[in-house]
Amino acid sequence: MTLTAAEEHYYQGRRRDPEFWRRVEDLVKEMTETLNGAVNCDVPQLLSRPFGVLPEELHAEWKRVLLANPVAQTLHDLLDGEIPAAERNYSEGMWMKLPEFERLRSLARMEIWRLRFAVEDRDSAAALEAYSRLEKICAWLEDDGLLIAQLVACRLELDLQLEALAMLATSGLVSEEWLRVQSEKLMAAEERWPDREREVLYFEACFLLDALRVLGHGGRVFPGESTNVVCMDDLKWFLPAAWWRVAGENAEFIRRFERGSFAELSESDGITINWALLRWAQSCRSAEKMLRRRLAGWRVACGLLTAELTKRRTGDYPETLEMPPEPFAEGNLRYFKGIMERPVFVWREDESGESHWERKVTEETSVEVWSVGPDGKEDTEGKYDDVKYYLAH
Repeated sequence: MTLTAAEEHYYQGRRRDPEFWRRVEDLVKEMTETLNGAVNCDVPQLLSRPFGVLPEELHAEWKRVLLANPVAQTLHDLLDGEIPAAERNYSEGMWMKLPEFERLRSLARMEIWRLRFAVEDRDSAAALEAYSRLEKICAWLEDDGLLIAQLVACRLELDLQLEALAMLATSGLVSEEWLRVQSEKLMAAEERWPDREREVLYFEACFLLDALRVLGHGGRVFPGESTNVVCMDDLKWFLPAAWWRVAGENAEFIRRFERGSFAELSESDGITINWALLRWAQSCRSAEKMLRRRLAGWRVACGLLTAELTKRRTGDYPETLEMPPEPFAEGNLRYFKGIMERPVFVWREDESGESHWERKVTEETSVEVWSVGPDGKEDTEGKYDDVKYYLAH
């Protein structure tokens, strides 16, 4: 169990191209600056909600400047090729910097805007190209053994990719065969996940074990400039018995965390050892809920694609439809056809003249498939953790 093994697994013979990532970083900054100069609003905030509703004039202006931006086109050309491995130094352990994740988030949101504009223009080739680039970004993250990479991929898939898939499904721009291929991809992703989950859990254990070894040798586990923060290694001066217990129980740590999935971890595993392992167990259980949301998202999207394929065969969405199993409760996912409330983000200008996204609820006729989410209950006012996707009826 070493970080060297984690580094070898990450590269797996892939070429390292730090120049690619430096260029992406520079281009994203340049694109943001040029777009900021072309539209009279906060571009990063505008980019953050690619499914949001803009005022008509701003929508037209934003579409014009984004599609005409030469820097954005250069970024698209980069994504059309291979996305190489990022340069990483696993010997830095838990302090390893990962700037590529933020770059990929920005690129993914930009691709959604391009996909939306392509659907508006009835340009199937441009829409499918944008979706393909989005798929490539998520696949790059999914192939990473770090937990943080999986969590970023989870957010991009839940917030962007699966929503884009629903948009394309009802656009009339894609074939039935394309929809079936997407359904097969979602089922294949679910089949791959157990092996990937064990791998991610292993590498998380590597990082924590590395931290415990640093701690045992007198290093600072949570380095920082603030003198008001008590680091774990400071405990050796105040609670030496606790210090040695935290720093010296590597063997017990390895034995207790030989698990095959995040769900097998319990908080009691940490309580019986020490504070560090308790916090790790708690964070892993929290991550497990998020990752199961992605599982729910895959199943919800499969349900939507089944509904769309049924409509293409029969002429209308079915009144009822058997759904995949619900990962957070007994029974299957929910399916509903009819008038329902749907949350949307609308661009608003407040009294001070500042613009921002505002969450609104609208009513429309559509098909909805959803999971109740980690809390096992349907959403109530002020609490939203269900996993829902819609098909416009």
